[in-house]
Amino acid sequence: MALIDIPTNQLASALSDGEEASSAELLALVQSKDVSIRESLAAREDAPMGAFIHLAQDKKSSVRVALASNPSIADKTSVISILSADKDQDVLIALVNNMAIPALRVRILLDSNKKKVRQAVEARLLER
Repeated sequence: MALIDIPTNQLASALSDGEEASSAELLALVQSKDVSIRESLAAREDAPMGAFIHLAQDKKSSVRVALASNPSIADKTSVISILSADKDQDVLIALVNNMAIPALRVRILLDSNKKKVRQAVEARLLER
């Protein structure tokens, strides 16, 4: 079933459940006014890079948290760079706690002006 055939009120759930979708369909969803749809899209490992870049700059922190938690961003340097500069503590902590991202990439957050972020980085580095 194509995403366009799914009722809007069921779309976030379908995205979370891994409903098959083309890159074009997924990319179009970054413009959705429904935050839950954007959150579900941010959590998908098969979303296209353009969607990840757009979602890394989403106005809602819950979308950026979902993206920062997504293991598939581990090799997406530009996405990690955008998220690393985020002002929201929850986004930064989600990035630190994403174990798919190499510790070297989150080490830069030791310089964060947010104490809880620094503590999360220290805890992660001690786990090694």
